[in-house]
Amino acid sequence: MGQDALNGTGDGDTSPDFQIVGPTLVRLRAERAGNGSGRQYTVTVTCSDGTNSASRSVDVNVPKSQKK
Repeated sequence: MGQDALNGTGDGDTSPDFQIVGPTLVRLRAERAGNGSGRQYTVTVTCSDGTNSASRSVDVNVPKSQKK
């Protein structure tokens, strides 16, 4: 999947396009260019207790608008 620009032509075109709100909460920009192919994010969370750590990732896709 393609990637819209961080600072594109949309009305929400500000960089960065994510905000870390808390240890397990991230806000992602859903706005995308009408002629773009959409946005794709990979969010990775790593937890550590000083000795051990574990990481998990999830892909979040904001698809191109589907006109009806």
